[in-house]
Amino acid sequence: DVRRVVRLFRQTPFSESMVCSNGSSDFVVELLKAIKGEYEDQQANYKMMIKIKICALMLEIFRSKQFQFGTERSDSPSLSYVKQALEYIDDHYQDKITLKEIRGVTNLSEQHFSRVFKAFTGKTFMDYLKIYRLDRVNWYLKHTEVPITRIPESVGFCNANYMARNYKNQYGCTPRESRNAER
Repeated sequence: DVRRVVRLFRQTPFSESMVCSNGSSDFVVELLKAIKGEYEDQQANYKMMIKIKICALMLEIFRSKQFQFGTERSDSPSLSYVKQALEYIDDHYQDKITLKEIRGVTNLSEQHFSRVFKAFTGKTFMDYLKIYRLDRVNWYLKHTEVPITRIPESVGFCNANYMARNYKNQYGCTPRESRNAER
C-alpha cells in the first residue's frame, strides 16, 4: 500500500540508518528517494511506478548479502533460501515455474519454503512471481515495440488474456492503455 510507504518515509531517515556490506546502500537510498518522488509528483501511472520501484528495491535488498537497518548481523539461513528463490525467478521468470522446482533449488519442503518466503516478502511465492512478471510486461510496454499479444510468452504468462487481466488488476489500466499513455 502506497500510504504505508509514505509513512515509512516520514518515520525513517533512510540515508543514515542503512548499512550494506556490498556497497549497494546508495542504490537502495536512490530507489527510496525515487519512490518518494513518484508519490509526491503523482504523475500518470505513479502507483504503478511505485510498485515497480518497490519490486526493484526488494530484489536489491535480498540480493545483498548483509543488508539491515541499524547494525550488521549475520545472514539467517531462511534469508539465503529466499535469495536463492529470487535469483531463480530473475533467471527463469519467462519459464513455467512451480513450487516443486523451487523445492529443488532450496531443498526445503514446499510448505516450509512458502512460510519462509511469505515471512520475508509479505507475499506468497506465486503472487511475487506474478508481480515480477508484470514488472517485466511493463518494461516491454515502455521500452519495446513488441506487439502486446507476443509479450506474454516472453515473460512467462500462459496467454495474453490472463496477462491483461492481471495487469489491469495490478495497475488499474490495460497494457494497451499503459503503452498508449507512454507515447
